[in-house]
Amino acid sequence: MINFRYQGYGKHFSNRACWKKVKSLPGTYRDLIYYAKLLWYVMQDPSVPVALKTAAIGALGYLISPVDLMPDMLPGGFVDDLAVVMSVLKMLDAYVTPEIRRRARE
Repeated sequence: MINFRYQGYGKHFSNRACWKKVKSLPGTYRDLIYYAKLLWYVMQDPSVPVALKTAAIGALGYLISPVDLMPDMLPGGFVDDLAVVMSVLKMLDAYVTPEIRRRARE
């Protein structure tokens, strides 16, 4: 399991905060929820290089951060979060297995 506390996010971020944020997203953002889960599960793979895991942690950290380019409370406020998550997911595409996709869909 990745622990945000040891990745430079300190006391402001945690695994629990990440899952809480993902679960609180409106159903209309189901794609963002799925992509966030993909990032989460691909980080668990020991074959993924540390640099890419760090990028995934950064993207998930951005998702749960209350400080955003576009505040989440505004209409379309999750567009920036989606862009960050998708950009990092694109870098990790080679490591996303069918098993990871299955787990993220559950």
